[in-house]
Amino acid sequence: MFIYFIPVIFALLLLAHLYLGLVFVTRSVHLNSLNGSWKKLDKQRKAVEEFRQQYDVLSQDARMIQRLNAQKINWPEKLNRLSLDLAPGIWFSEVTFKKENFILRGSAVSLQKEEVGAINKFLDNLKKDARFFKGFTRLEMGALNRRTIGAYDIVDFVFSGDVKL
Repeated sequence: MFIYFIPVIFALLLLAHLYLGLVFVTRSVHLNSLNGSWKKLDKQRKAVEEFRQQYDVLSQDARMIQRLNAQKINWPEKLNRLSLDLAPGIWFSEVTFKKENFILRGSAVSLQKEEVGAINKFLDNLKKDARFFKGFTRLEMGALNRRTIGAYDIVDFVFSGDVKL
């Protein structure tokens, strides 16, 4: 009785073998077709890869420029803040910006004889002004010189500051 099953098993194995062979052939044809398409797209793929590499280099440059712009000091805004914080009776004779230093020379006059107080208040306002003080590590007053022109006492002052790099 077992002998009757051998031809059936043999036929099933033969059918399975033929089916798998057919699947293998169709998959091989499909693979060859895909390889051909891949080869046709090879030039485009290389062009896209070159573009991506150039884009990466440019985006690195753009990021570096953005970092440098974020680190640089906005001097026009600083000058604007100086004028907004300026107290009556104080004027500037020289404003100097160098790479790491800021120097402000000015004078003050007051009919109430409060020149030094006005200068101190002006310096305190500059230190408290976050938009002005941003980018500085220090801002200090130098020596004061008192002089008289006519009936008016004038006090000359110098502020100096260190700029963050």
